Amino acid sequence: MYHTQSLSFVLRCCLYIVFLWCVFFTPQVWAESPKSLIICGVAKGFPPYQYQSMHDEATGLDVDVMRALANHLHKPVLFQQATWNEVMTQLRLNKTDCIAGIEINAKRLTYFDFTTPYYMRKVVVFVREDNTEIHTIHDLRWQVVAGDRDSFVEAYFNDIGLRSQIRLYQTESKDKSVQMLKKGTVVAMIAPLEVGLHLAKRYAIKVRIIENSDPGSPVAIAVKKGNSKLLHRIEAALQILRESGELDAIITKWRPQNP
Repeated sequence: MYHTQSLSFVLRCCLYIVFLWCVFFTPQVWAESPKSLIICGVAKGFPPYQYQSMHDEATGLDVDVMRALANHLHKPVLFQQATWNEVMTQLRLNKTDCIAGIEINAKRLTYFDFTTPYYMRKVVVFVREDNTEIHTIHDLRWQVVAGDRDSFVEAYFNDIGLRSQIRLYQTESKDKSVQMLKKGTVVAMIAPLEVGLHLAKRYAIKVRIIENSDPGSPVAIAVKKGNSKLLHRIEAALQILRESGELDAIITKWRPQNP
């Protein structure tokens, strides 16, 4: 009888210890586990910077940079692909940890903190080569143009008084913009130089540039405003990429002429 009671007491003690472990230790493991993975937002149709491969996998210059950064951070990276507006919204709602390859501007500084830039991206205005009526941006008055939200060109249109005279159509991707240009739904497209040239080649459309005064916008990695811990870690890894020459190699791979 005494032996049985002793076993029962020991069993109750063991169960109680297991209970305390579950209460005090297991939640901590659950809370820390997501931090072992970096979730990075990227766009779907923005080649050669960030886009989907034929196997629906994230690829491009910014994707390669983020993979290299994650490697130096000793963390796996998961790419969350979406339209550009969705990518920015997901970071603001804490559904992702960062955005790769985002241009720095005053508006975005309200919501995000940025690393130092790792390259410059120039935005231009494309028209079809066979369009004989459009020669300068002033010929775009009262026309429909596929826009590039928050870009240098849109700000330039404001500065010279053209913005109110041009109908800017914001598409979900540059892929969609170039298709509309090919069909004639829009007469021009605002897009980063390399993106426009890449997509024009993909869709077999000959284009020419009518506006290229953009000096270039700085491109960086963004985190949500206030996430200084992650920002500093990514910045440190980015510095390693610069010093090792790995960053230059990635940029040269995707932008051989590096305009």
